[in-house]
Amino acid sequence: MIAFISPAKKMRPTTMDTITPTQPLFLSQAAALADVLRQLAPWQLESTMKLNAQLALDVFGQFQEFDASRAGTPALLTYDGLQYKNLDARTLSREELLWAQDHAAILSGLYGFLRPLDGVLPYRLEMQYPVPFDGKTLYKLWGDRLYRALFQKGEVVLDLASKEYSKAVTPYLTGHDRMISCEFLVPKGKKLRALATESKMARGQMLRYLIKNKIDDPAELMHFSWNGYCFAPASSTDSHYVFVKTPLGGELS
Repeated sequence: MIAFISPAKKMRPTTMDTITPTQPLFLSQAAALADVLRQLAPWQLESTMKLNAQLALDVFGQFQEFDASRAGTPALLTYDGLQYKNLDARTLSREELLWAQDHAAILSGLYGFLRPLDGVLPYRLEMQYPVPFDGKTLYKLWGDRLYRALFQKGEVVLDLASKEYSKAVTPYLTGHDRMISCEFLVPKGKKLRALATESKMARGQMLRYLIKNKIDDPAELMHFSWNGYCFAPASSTDSHYVFVKTPLGGELS
């Protein structure tokens, strides 16, 4: 089984003495994208990416300094959003990170497909940004490359990403593929609703659970529980696992 997650907007370059960064699969494509973005002025980045003026200047600087020949720092250690804070990869052992290298992936607007230890440089490029690349969106530009990278071994794929990144894979699924999505819900009145912040945290915790326990069987994910969330069999299917938050964190029927 291989799990994939979204990148984070915030990055904090982090190294580990026992880990040497690996080279991203689509490094040449990332370099080509960076070359295009390098031509955009700060005001164009501000408008296209909906950034404030200072952040647009920061992003402009990142693309001016982007050099694909530099090794970068391991992706799983470098992204610094809420999901990654809950994953807390910096506290994983070398053995656990090496296991994750073959069982997890990060989808990126710039790099496409990243293994956890692939080296990345600071950048900002969300998959949904309408950045003009020969008239193509990033979804069109990447096409089925990310899908093929995830399913190349014919394994079950666990979707722990936001919809923005899942959309780069789902259009290419066939009847022979098995991809499991996870949803984390909270009772609100008579309905169950997803809370964006807690969902990000739960996805990070689930990936940490998967790595720490070296889980390769999807059925074992049903034992995951965190902060009151537990598996809800009646609301789940073979391709969609639902976890519902209960006051006492008890099991649901």
